[in-house]
Amino acid sequence: MKKKIIVLLFTALLLFSFTACGKNKAEETTLDVSSAEAVSLEETTSSLEEITDEASKEESTTAISKSSEQKTTTKAVLPDTTKNTPTVNYNQIKGVWVTIYELSMKGESDKSENAFRKKVEAIFSNVADLGLNTVIVQVRAFSDALYKSDYFPWSYYLTGVQGQAPGYDPLKIMVEVAHSKKLSIEAWFNPYRVASSSNVALSADNPAKKWLDSGSDNVFVNSSGIYYNP
Repeated sequence: MKKKIIVLLFTALLLFSFTACGKNKAEETTLDVSSAEAVSLEETTSSLEEITDEASKEESTTAISKSSEQKTTTKAVLPDTTKNTPTVNYNQIKGVWVTIYELSMKGESDKSENAFRKKVEAIFSNVADLGLNTVIVQVRAFSDALYKSDYFPWSYYLTGVQGQAPGYDPLKIMVEVAHSKKLSIEAWFNPYRVASSSNVALSADNPAKKWLDSGSDNVFVNSSGIYYNP
């Protein structure tokens, strides 16, 4: 009887051992499979990340390339020099001053617009023939002007009488002639001088005369003439 019990116990132990070994092997197999799947998943994720990085780099490279192409192909818009635009010589000025005395018409028998235009054309043609590119014209030598002004009367040097209209626009003519000869033109003002002598007859609409008559200190007289007080 005792031998049978021992045999049964031994048999039970063997069965238990085999069962435990089987479970361990199954768990090891499952672990191996799970580990393999995890490794495979990590490798797949790594590959996807590499592909994504490469795609991003390619997009960045393409964007930079397109930007470079755009920069390379961009051209500056230059002005159309074939149109009749005013001549301005920015690079180098080679010019002359044209004084009121060269432009004066007061001593001419013909004081017409045509006569003034011919005089200006002769002066400006000479300037252009000398290889110069700029004329600086004296349009207000005293307290009168070679242009229509809201503040100063017409120049004495146009008609011989200060304040008397010449019947044309001298400055407009000078601008037209200068541009026709490819010359730049600049206006030259004497802001303070009213007259070179205290005996000069000033027109009634000359602001200097109004101040002189009122005793204002806006003008003063000395041995060299009449001046605005700066």
